[in-house]
Formats: sequence, C-alpha cells, structure tokens
Amino acid sequence: MIPGKFRENVQDVLPTLPNPDDYFLLRWLRARSFDLQKSEAMLRKHVEVRKQKDIDNIMSWQPPEVVQQYLSGGMCGYDLDGCPIWYDIIGPLDAKGLLLSATKQDLVKTKMRDCELLLRECACQTEKTARAVMKSCLVVILFSPSFPLLPANWKEVLLKHVSPDQLPVEYGGTMTDPDGDPKCKSKINYGGDIPKKYYVRDQTKMGERQRAGEMTEVLANQRYNAHLVPEDGTLTCSDPGIYVLRFDNTYSFIHAKKVSFTVEVLLPDKASEEKMKQLGAVTPK
Repeated sequence: MIPGKFRENVQDVLPTLPNPDDYFLLRWLRARSFDLQKSEAMLRKHVEVRKQKDIDNIMSWQPPEVVQQYLSGGMCGYDLDGCPIWYDIIGPLDAKGLLLSATKQDLVKTKMRDCELLLRECACQTEKTARAVMKSCLVVILFSPSFPLLPANWKEVLLKHVSPDQLPVEYGGTMTDPDGDPKCKSKINYGGDIPKKYYVRDQTKMGERQRAGEMTEVLANQRYNAHLVPEDGTLTCSDPGIYVLRFDNTYSFIHAKKVSFTVEVLLPDKASEEKMKQLGAVTPK
C-alpha cells in the first residue's frame, strides 16, 4: 500500500512532527497526486522549515502591537464539516500602513502563527468530533459587505457551507459577540487606518537630522534602473553645510532592496577656492 510505503520512507522525521498519524500523511500524498518521491520531498521541506522558523514554539511569540491591532482577519466558527473558518477582511486593511509600521519578517511570522493556530484547531476538532478534520480551514475572503463585485446572493452561498449559528450576523448568520456585536469583533479583527505614530519606515529622526521634507533639495529625486547598469554622478556643493544622500524605495516599497554605494568628497583646488571667494565678495550695485 502506498501510505505504508510513504510512512516507511519518512519514518526518520515523523518523531519531530506534532501528530503524524495516517490522516496527516495522506494530506501530503494527496497534495502531490500520490507521487511518493514528490510527497516525501514536500514533507521533508516542511520539516526543515518548521525547524528553521521554530514553529513548535511560535504560539508563545506575540506579534508587534500594530500588527495585533490592525492586521485584519481572524478565526470564527466552524463549517458544516467541523473545519475552523478563517476570515480575511481585505477592504479595511491598511496594507501600506502595515508595511511602514512593521517588518516584513514580523508580518510573515504572524501569518505562520495563524496557520499553526488553524492546524492545532483542526487537531482539536478531530478529537472533539471523533472524525478526521483534514482540511486546514474554510477561508472566506470578504472585501466588505457592500463590495460591488460580490454576487447578490453571497450570504446564501455562505449558508450552504456554514450553519447560521456559526456565521456572524454581519455575513448572514445568527452569531454575535457576548455584547451583541453582529461583526463578532472579539474574534475577527477589522483593521483600519494605522496612525502615523506607528510608522517606523520612511521617517527621519528628529534631533541631529531634520525631516526630509524640511531639508533644502539640491538635486531632484530621480528613478534609476541601477539593477541593470550601475549609476554614477557628481554634485558641486556651492554652499557649506551638511549634505544628506537619501535613497528612496517608493517605487517598490513592498520589496526590500540591497544598495551598494561609494561616496567620495573632494575638496576644491586652490584656483576654484579663490574663484568662489571672489564670487562671494561681489555684492549687487
């Protein structure tokens, strides 16, 4: 039998997994159309990632405050098969604000934590219902209750998969929070605009440095294709002072960039220095 052969092939990594029963192994076989070699490669990669990211202990980690308060979504209720439901509420999500307020690593780690939460909830449901809950969850992606592209009967469609008492009133069910909130905000985070006090990127510290907007621009900001051809240039500083070389990643702030640069400051030669002094000594008539 294929499942037995698969278990034999991966028996060395099974002790490192939370619940490596037959249902667990069947998921990997199904994901790779029962190809033993591909299923084994996928499972071993999964074990490697869990170890690298310390997933076994990820539930003890807490995301930054801004992520906890403004990353929309949450687990709420169960579908007709007993699978936990995760809601991703896209409409009010301030994606740009999150990217300016938290590191990409923290955002990715938060979603890994959510996935681990769902997997553990599936295991609990398996014990509670005495039947295998093999699907991780039923993900419902809602832009907003009034999103124009949603079909008119979207609530009825949800009720074909979810019992009314497991679906918030906001989405066509009868579930509410203990205080009667129809959106079940105690379980589902609805995000919202992030206050700029949380921003940690694109912000210049006050004190020794001025904010970028308060500086005098001596060279207009330009976009360069430096990933194709190295860029070089010069600037003659006519006035003494502190000059700031500022790199801006506005055009692709979702993706991090690694910038290598060299700056050389050349003092003016004698002739140039005398000429600048003469120009500075000339006063309008």
